[in-house]
Amino acid sequence: MKKIILTALVFTVVFSTTAFCVSSTVLTWNRDFGIGIIAGDPTGLSFKIWQTKTTAIDGALGWWLGDYVNVHVDYLIHNLTLIKIKEGLMPVYFGIGAFAGAWGGGGDLGIRVPLGLSYLFQDSPLELFFEIAPSLNVIPGTSFGVGWGLGARYYFQ
Repeated sequence: MKKIILTALVFTVVFSTTAFCVSSTVLTWNRDFGIGIIAGDPTGLSFKIWQTKTTAIDGALGWWLGDYVNVHVDYLIHNLTLIKIKEGLMPVYFGIGAFAGAWGGGGDLGIRVPLGLSYLFQDSPLELFFEIAPSLNVIPGTSFGVGWGLGARYYFQ
């Protein structure tokens, strides 16, 4: 357990440090807080709070097949220059986060590593995104899984 936490901490520090060197692109898309929906594993409500022009905190409160409730929160780093488009931004992102789930007879807790692609409209407060998130359950036992989601968020100024 200590090795997993230490690895997650090192991953976050190394990649958050490099995030400031990733892009010199100015985020002309000036929205800070977005809320929307995510469909997949899980399906539910999604949010995102931009911290800098390349980092954000996102999360979701969702369910799976009606009997499993899930919440996750991730720290994300965005590369704004990998995919260049005429209008808007199309960042590739990755990060690290945690999840917790509960169902009728128990619950689980673990670490997730989301990888995704989003489209930020230039003249609209909308974001479309797709992500895949390999995960490591640590409670009640160790197992691997993969979550995914397709979603949209509306941003408020």
